[in-house]
Amino acid sequence: MSFPQNASDAMLVNFLKKTGNIKDERVEVVMLRVNRANFCPRNSYQDFPQQIGYNATISAPHMHALALELLKDHLREGSKALDIGSGSGYLTVCMALMANLSISNINKHHSDLLMDGRLTMVTGDGRSGYKADAPKKKNMAWRSHGDSNASLVENLRRNGLFRDERVKMTMLRVDRADFCPRNPYLDNPEPIGSNATISAPHMHAAALERLKDHLTEGDKALDIGSGSGYLTTCMAYMVGATGKVVGVEHIRQLVDLSISNIKKNHAGLLEGRVLIVEGDGRKGFPQYAPYNAIHVGAAAPNVPDELLNQLAPGGRMLIPVGAAHADQRFLQVDKDGKGKVTVNDLMGVVYVPLTNKENQIGRNQ
Repeated sequence: MSFPQNASDAMLVNFLKKTGNIKDERVEVVMLRVNRANFCPRNSYQDFPQQIGYNATISAPHMHALALELLKDHLREGSKALDIGSGSGYLTVCMALMANLSISNINKHHSDLLMDGRLTMVTGDGRSGYKADAPKKKNMAWRSHGDSNASLVENLRRNGLFRDERVKMTMLRVDRADFCPRNPYLDNPEPIGSNATISAPHMHAAALERLKDHLTEGDKALDIGSGSGYLTTCMAYMVGATGKVVGVEHIRQLVDLSISNIKKNHAGLLEGRVLIVEGDGRKGFPQYAPYNAIHVGAAAPNVPDELLNQLAPGGRMLIPVGAAHADQRFLQVDKDGKGKVTVNDLMGVVYVPLTNKENQIGRNQ
């Protein structure tokens, strides 16, 4: 029996249709969207199981197609599914997409499924299954797209990403299009050059909401990995005329970009309220410490001591922690008036790593 090696994912899906393995249009669309090559580097498009290491295989495409066909009526909006022996992660992603719902493969090409909670990856004995969470309110992150800055902000508010009126007025005042030329009003992260991104609007909204009580008139704030300058600008308006916000970015081109972005409609902030500096964000910026609020826009392996030392008593830090292309957690770090530190794990996230300049520029090259 021959197992044809197709030249592309589209040709493989077409072959599976011709052989009767794919009949449902939803199955076809999902298998076209999830490129098998991202999960199976060798003979990706051959209708044959392939080794993926650890004495495990990725099943043959016709078996994946058959499974999705048989499960299609149980993979609808709001469904919960369990994939035992998830292996490469290929079928898990297909199931997540059909429900309109490994880690490195999914992070590279389908990280939105992890970010918005449709997909959870765990380590355990598959023979014991996995106890599903109780029904909960649908996560509205990633679903607040607008066709203008005003509609984006309104959708973020309506979907519960923020509640505070000051956050609303600040986000209305700072038009994301000044800082994100491509798809500014989609609720997605977007590339801004130098292997950096501007975070999705829902992450900015959530950050401002959690930091609002530490961004009041006269407060000082530190924005690590300030990138486009968007969040730095928002924080500057919230700390008022007597406050100070320092953005730290280690890529010179991004420092220049953020200053140029701010000058478009907020040039007055650069006359003392906002300072954008080139430097290693892992070391903070001790010159203006301590800070009432610290926001870190890239994932560190752990909470850097330098940043913790620069957090004022009564201050709050938001920081993603975890390795690149692995499990990352968004942490809220609070320091009370006596210096005691409390850490709360808020959610799983996917961020670019907080690294040195050379690693960032060389990433993906």
